[in-house]
Amino acid sequence: VNNTIAAIATPAGEGGLSIIRFSGTGALKIAQKLFRTPAGNPANEFLPHKVHFGSIQDPATGECID
Repeated sequence: VNNTIAAIATPAGEGGLSIIRFSGTGALKIAQKLFRTPAGNPANEFLPHKVHFGSIQDPATGECID
């Protein structure tokens, strides 16, 4: 089964850091649509097993979600 999964990987509550883990065949496409670098640009590639700093934004409005 080739499911795409997005899961919160940090504890519930307030904090200065949040981690969302994407995996599966559609993960890259979803991450490229939602993730923005600190400069506001979409990431062109995501290397596996690496941390990527940025924010999750609403693709319709550009509003920062987290």
